[in-house]
Amino acid sequence: MKVYILILITVFGFVGCKSKKESAEFFKRGNYHFKKNELDQALTFFSEAIEKDGNFADAYNNRGVVYLKLEKHKEAKEDFEKAIALDATFIEAKYNLAKLFSDQNKLPESEALFKDIQHKYKDSSDFMNHFGQNSIKMNKISEGLFALTESVRLDPQNVEAITNLGYVYTLQNENQKAKTEFEKALKINPNFAYALNNLATIYEKENKLSEAIEYLKKAEKVNPIDIIILNNLTLCYLETNSQSTAKNYLDKSERIAAENPYTIRNRGIYEISYGDAKNGINTLTNLEKAHPDVEYIYYFLGKGYLKIGDKNSACKHIKTGKTLKDGKSELLNAGC
Repeated sequence: MKVYILILITVFGFVGCKSKKESAEFFKRGNYHFKKNELDQALTFFSEAIEKDGNFADAYNNRGVVYLKLEKHKEAKEDFEKAIALDATFIEAKYNLAKLFSDQNKLPESEALFKDIQHKYKDSSDFMNHFGQNSIKMNKISEGLFALTESVRLDPQNVEAITNLGYVYTLQNENQKAKTEFEKALKINPNFAYALNNLATIYEKENKLSEAIEYLKKAEKVNPIDIIILNNLTLCYLETNSQSTAKNYLDKSERIAAENPYTIRNRGIYEISYGDAKNGINTLTNLEKAHPDVEYIYYFLGKGYLKIGDKNSACKHIKTGKTLKDGKSELLNAGC
């Protein structure tokens, strides 16, 4: 779970006018309602604090956190940036903005902020975890691995950092090490959905589909509308030839995120398996042009071309999958 920093107490060295006193009172009320998860009231009081004192950097930061919880990312970004503009040393606002930028895949901007405040957070497991995540997204694997390892050292109970560390091992095709990390996270928190999902992906790669589905169903109970979990369930049911269940999960995924590349991939697989294989091939071909990194795309293109009797095209895609070590094309005996 991503946590953003709320400033709960602000000490004024000198309060010189009525408006500042009123602003401080509104600020305290905003914090009170935020802690009770009464977000609309918190937003109102932080806004009142800003109206009374337009230079109140802490109020901008806290209102930004409320906006994030309300999923108003544009407004949150503007408030964090305003807080920093008012106080260039405001590290909590910089940290909040760095995490927001990372979530929005504004990775260089996020990295610059993380590095600017790193000296203040060198002993923070949470910071090292988020810095490590951002580094991995930038494909800076060594830097990310170091940060995540440090995060776990600082807090061995940080299940998010442990799970992220396991994810890095999957990127390095060290699946046994990854599995160890995911299992470690689940010993700490058996309901941590991301560890459940990631452990399931290891079992799927090992073709242990019943075990994969078992862990994915547990993850689904925690996050029933998480598109990653739903797409993984769809894939597993497609691979076990459970047409009806696969279709139910595919339909649900399309209602939530029809443009997600993995939702589109699963649509293509379903078409190849149970519909018009040529339509499925077209779906996957178009997806490959836009998102060639989608997992198993060449394997399923190979299967699709085999189904329509085009062995040359099938072999071309199977060989690409083998070259990329996609984990499945090696299993496809097409006589190429």
